[in-house]
Amino acid sequence: WPSRCEELLEKHGSDRPDGTSANKKLQELREAFGLKMVGALLTLHPSPVLPVEVLEVLHLLFRELPLDVVRQSLEPQAYHALTSLLQHIIGGTDNLSVALVGCRIMRALHSRSDVGLQHLVRSHGAARWARRLSTIKDVAHCGLYRQQHHERVGQEELASEAKLLYDDLCATEQRDGAISEGSDGWQANK
Repeated sequence: WPSRCEELLEKHGSDRPDGTSANKKLQELREAFGLKMVGALLTLHPSPVLPVEVLEVLHLLFRELPLDVVRQSLEPQAYHALTSLLQHIIGGTDNLSVALVGCRIMRALHSRSDVGLQHLVRSHGAARWARRLSTIKDVAHCGLYRQQHHERVGQEELASEAKLLYDDLCATEQRDGAISEGSDGWQANK
């Protein structure tokens, strides 16, 4: 779409003021937006009171921004806030909507080819939490309580998303396990 607009503007005699293409300018704007917004949204409020809408935006940013922008945006304060958010989602939320978006955020972070982000997700017990959510019939046993008048998601949708997260985490563990078993590096006694 930007290329088409650029062609039409050039066709009608418009010049580029700085000589950069529309795609390059759009990429620069996206990076600047991502660098500012990830940290701002993570530190907007303490993790337990972040609105679901903010979590949904964070999910989109973590999923769509280039990896180097995500890394840069997680400066120490934002990284600490992300750690706090993951702790809250896995260990302290009582809301189905927050748990659902939390699963999506963790999948977005874990799907990146960044060992640090993958370890961050796994180190909070995400696999055990996701497995419990995907297999348990009553989410109240996981500390989640259905508040019918507030909830926008159902238990089935949460279980499905938790299963996807659990499958992603297991696939990475199996792949990493196969790599470490085949290496010549030190291994723990079995």
